[in-house]
Amino acid sequence: ANEHQLVLDQPEPSVSFAAMTDKALHFELNCFAADVEKAGRIKSDLNFAIFARLQEAGIGLAGS
Repeated sequence: ANEHQLVLDQPEPSVSFAAMTDKALHFELNCFAADVEKAGRIKSDLNFAIFARLQEAGIGLAGS
């Protein structure tokens, strides 16, 4: 989130460990944007970036 130019520096982005199941760990990324109309696009960009980094690290997703 810190690398996305539309995510605000303050308040700082944060990650919380939301839940744990027998097959997955659930995390939540919280960050803020100055333009709420761009929030959907920012969320999509961040999801693609997270997915790419997981693949680079060899971390697979449940069911794949």
